[in-house]
Amino acid sequence: MTKIIIINAGELKSALAGFSKIINTRHSLEALCSLRIRGNKTGLFLEGTDSESFLKARIGNGEEPIDTFLVPFAKLKEFVRRLPTHALVRIAPECFQSDLGTGTLEERFEVIDPTTFPEEPNINAPLNLMPAEFVGEFRQAFGCSSDDQGRPILHGVLFDLDQGMHRLVSTDGRHLYRSGALNLPIAESFVIPALPIFAWKGLGDDWAIAVEKKSRLSFRIRSGIWEISSRALEGNYPNWRAVLPASNRTLLTLPESHSFKEALGRFPKDQNNSIRLVIEKEAVSLVDGSSSTSLTGVITGGPDAATCLNRDYLAKAFDYGFTTIGINDPESAILFSNERALMVVMPMRNEKLSPETTQKTTNNTMTAPTTNGAAAPHINGSREVPVNGSNRNIGPVSTTTSKPAIEVAIDNLDSFKSNLREALGSISEITALLRQAIRDQRANEREIQAVRQTLRSLQGVRI
Repeated sequence: MTKIIIINAGELKSALAGFSKIINTRHSLEALCSLRIRGNKTGLFLEGTDSESFLKARIGNGEEPIDTFLVPFAKLKEFVRRLPTHALVRIAPECFQSDLGTGTLEERFEVIDPTTFPEEPNINAPLNLMPAEFVGEFRQAFGCSSDDQGRPILHGVLFDLDQGMHRLVSTDGRHLYRSGALNLPIAESFVIPALPIFAWKGLGDDWAIAVEKKSRLSFRIRSGIWEISSRALEGNYPNWRAVLPASNRTLLTLPESHSFKEALGRFPKDQNNSIRLVIEKEAVSLVDGSSSTSLTGVITGGPDAATCLNRDYLAKAFDYGFTTIGINDPESAILFSNERALMVVMPMRNEKLSPETTQKTTNNTMTAPTTNGAAAPHINGSREVPVNGSNRNIGPVSTTTSKPAIEVAIDNLDSFKSNLREALGSISEITALLRQAIRDQRANEREIQAVRQTLRSLQGVRI
């Protein structure tokens, strides 16, 4: 079998753009910084991995078997970058070559042991084509997932199976996305990791998926020439249903076409990245300090209201095409929705809210009821449920309605910070005392040594 492949530089550039989403060129393990190349009569396959997830591209139809070998990804990417798209690239286990007509360009490197490349999970379940609306919903959910290292279960999208239908759910603890009901060919609830390749436009929209549960649930996604294999995230996903507002006192209906995102972008960003949404006498405005802009064409229903929220989340809501905005009071979650999905955004504290507006909205609002009379917890709170949806009311829930759960969580965090500062101060004091004790001990040792020397001198005196 041969160990040489020849491929068009333009085709290779497109493939390497996808592999850059999964291969970490700074990894300490050489195999994880490499591209695996193998081939048979069905085609030529390029493969990359981060050890947990695997990406494969099928190029060409294949002519003869090719021995499996590894090449350094960063060097190949840099080599191909300098070539015109029509150039042919010759790839071997020890070098890259390209004949440019005016001369041969070559890059040599040490041979990498192909047996060090991790093996992808073996998934035998058949691939099933996903509904046409699935990829758009998934990518919107993907955009709301978290990268908080302290909560890895939030680094993905939940496929929540309930009564035979799936909903896609994701959150970062400050905002939450939930798709409409989807009829998916999957009989499980699980959390798919938010891999960067999923947001890449070159992946395409014709997704087929296979899910198989052995010791751990694994999945395989195919789209065009690409195939992704990985494992579901393990852990308990938060009780996302508890944060959905039960009702809205003030409802805004946005026009079908608008330029509100552009208007939002004209505000200079402040340190908190906040913006106020104010509804007064059926007029809707975005306000930041002394600057404001009217949102024309918005239909309002309910009493006047005002709330403060992160402007990035508001821009995302405009991008996602949400047509209604539900508001209760300045301290309650804001609900964005349309016929396909919804997004819940937690408000921000903002001292710029005028006392008159705050008092007016406070007097005209009510605490939204929740299941069993319990206050809805913060999205990133302590109440969690298994991924399969069972035991959705685990753990104690505060019934206090004087403060929303997010405020209680912030107060607890402030208290924790104060206790932590006190503990750090005590540690500093103890450290200073230990250093002083060491200095005193050294001084005592010097004094004892001086006394000993004096005694030796006295012993040598003759009378």
